[in-house]
Amino acid sequence: MNIKAIVITEDHYNALGIVRSLGENNIEVILILTTESNRTYVDKSKYVSRTIRIGHDVDRIIQQINFIASDSSNYYVFPLSDFAAEIVDKHYREFSSNVTAPQMGGKMLYWQDKEISKNRAKACGLYTAKSKIFSFSQSAEDLEWNVFPAIVKPVVSIEGAKSDITIVNNQGELFIALQTFDGKNYSRVLVEEYIHSDDDYMIEVLGYSAHGKAEISGIVKKKREYPMRRGSTSFAKLVDHLPNLDLDNICKYIESVGYDGLFDVEFKSANSIPYFIECNFRNGAPSYALTLVGRNLPILWINNKCGNNILSCRPQNNNCYFMCEQTDVINLLKREVGIKEWVHDFRASNKIFWNAQDRKPAAIYYRMFIADMIKRFWRKLSND
Repeated sequence: MNIKAIVITEDHYNALGIVRSLGENNIEVILILTTESNRTYVDKSKYVSRTIRIGHDVDRIIQQINFIASDSSNYYVFPLSDFAAEIVDKHYREFSSNVTAPQMGGKMLYWQDKEISKNRAKACGLYTAKSKIFSFSQSAEDLEWNVFPAIVKPVVSIEGAKSDITIVNNQGELFIALQTFDGKNYSRVLVEEYIHSDDDYMIEVLGYSAHGKAEISGIVKKKREYPMRRGSTSFAKLVDHLPNLDLDNICKYIESVGYDGLFDVEFKSANSIPYFIECNFRNGAPSYALTLVGRNLPILWINNKCGNNILSCRPQNNNCYFMCEQTDVINLLKREVGIKEWVHDFRASNKIFWNAQDRKPAAIYYRMFIADMIKRFWRKLSND
């Protein structure tokens, strides 16, 4: 069976992990890049056979998938952004029979609504925080909310930016935050109880679903994020279990929404209670950490969709640390973590960005990173 992969993505290390997970198993990877800039690094991976730059043109993306799949090979589609996942789900019926794509019956945009998704999670037995949707068609004074601190964020991720997420401590700060979101042309936001404690931490549960059955492949206990306290995983530990985290209920949730594909469910643990945050119906950025310990998510999904273990996947020790070193080093540069601690963590962890067998993407990324730092330095000198 000749298997090929189509990866639809921005230029991001999430994509680099998927490309390597597939390429290391001798699967040809065709990359559809939705990043407009030519300053990219994912496409430099030795595992990418062809790169197509399209941007966010939905019609062209769908046409390209069908054009690529015009031969007799079996193609598996991996959309790696909310935008890509939503359009693949919306148009999956238009693909030829030799194309397998993650989908939930065209209802992904519905389930990407954080309030709807959270209510289903609660019905499946998962812990959730108090929340309310505020529409800007009403006055901020009409919002009945008295739970603080609170967090204000887009209702659907593709409706806004992660950087817009705001934590507020009182009614006055809430009104200011709502005015800011209104000024950015949001039509609605989600106001939610901000879960926190002295020992709180973030969790990611990674897995896949095929033929109506969900499987959990790994649990990520975050130690650091970038940006700190509101960003993506930069240093974390893979674990087998966590207090009160019910994996059966997570599978129940995934199966109840009818999803088929890779998933990444986010939780925040406070006082040993894991609160459901959201589900990303796509690959999670730390998934390559699982590949490094023999739990290759894209391969597991392909095997299950094929109905045969045609590709090797050998689970190893799942309790280990990993680092997204290209982002965690910024925490070091910003003095969010001491150099002694960071060097210790670096030495003790698997690296999911640098790869000795696929060096070029990291080399190009760091070259661009250093060039940008030098430009900012000279710009600052000029302004002074």
